[in-house]
Formats: sequence, C-alpha cells, structure tokens
Amino acid sequence: MTPAAINLHQRRVLIVDDSGDTTELLTYVLERCGAIVAAATATREALNILQSWVPDIIVSDFAMPDDGTSIAARAKELEIPAIAITGRASPEEQRGIIATRLKRPPAAIS
Repeated sequence: MTPAAINLHQRRVLIVDDSGDTTELLTYVLERCGAIVAAATATREALNILQSWVPDIIVSDFAMPDDGTSIAARAKELEIPAIAITGRASPEEQRGIIATRLKRPPAAIS
C-alpha cells in the first residue's frame, strides 16, 4: 500500500520523538497521506505546541530521555488519542507508559 492510498485528509497529527530522523520520516509519510503535521524533538517543545494547537492524534516516543510520559499525561487530560512508539524501553518503562495513557499493552516486536 502506498502512502497516497491512505487518506488522512486534514487530520492533525503531533509527532514527538527525540530522533530528528524519525520525526522527519513520519512527517514526510503522513503529509503525503494528507495529514497536517506538527513535529517536536523534545517534551517541552511538544507541550508548548499543545498550548496553541490541538491535534487529532499524537504519535510519540513516551520513553524519551526528557520524560516523554508527561506528553502521555497531557494527551490524557486533553482526551487526545495517542500512539506510543519507541526504539528503547525496558519492561518497567513500558508498564509505566501503559499505566499513564494506554488502555492495553502494545504488541512486542522482537
């Protein structure tokens, strides 16, 4: 399936990841699908964006070094659905992220 086959017409997406490469890639793909994307590479930057712009969904690395779980907590306060992504998270960190925001654990990828 090509990105053009997925229609996210005018959906607002906030991408948060401390890896600039990840935010750049996700921004590129989602914009090609029609989404309006804001991206942040730090928790504080994402929280500042959320003060003036409300996305339809947040795609975030909640295990970022600068306390990405506060993004999950803010998403919960604003009742914004969120997708957790990470390249690293211990089982304890995963449980903490899930307890903060997610309703069920994500599938583990080995």
